[in-house]
Amino acid sequence: MTELETKRYIAHRLRVAGAQTNFSTSGACSKIHHVSEGFPRLINSICDCALLSGYVQGKNIIDSGFIEECRIDF
Repeated sequence: MTELETKRYIAHRLRVAGAQTNFSTSGACSKIHHVSEGFPRLINSICDCALLSGYVQGKNIIDSGFIEECRIDF
């Protein structure tokens, strides 16, 4: 997927899951695209890791720092 497709994919997945607000930064989505190389399965895994990390740390916004933390796992 392209970077724009990745951003739209993430937004769609969040809407389907019931999210009522956007809680990731544009930089985070760009970083997800870069790390995943646009592969949907990797996008899902990285997002799952970032959302879990954010929850554990009590954060409301997922930024590129969370993505960098998750990158270590891949």
